[in-house]
Amino acid sequence: MIGGYTGKHTVDSFYINVERKTLTKTDGQLPMPTFPFAVPSLSDVSRNLGFTVDWCTFKLLKYDKKQWVEFESLRK
Repeated sequence: MIGGYTGKHTVDSFYINVERKTLTKTDGQLPMPTFPFAVPSLSDVSRNLGFTVDWCTFKLLKYDKKQWVEFESLRK
């Protein structure tokens, strides 16, 4: 999964396949407009699982079962 700043917050989410040089929108999009600039995103393609962070709300977001959900707040 990748992110970048387009000049606005976005709900867009994509897979990138480096070997095939393809970019594909994920089945589910982010649950809220997210600030994706310089975001640490991790994914396990074989399990179709991913995590990212929205730095405006400090929420950890999880992609699982083809949808994004708010997983946990990083502010305690």
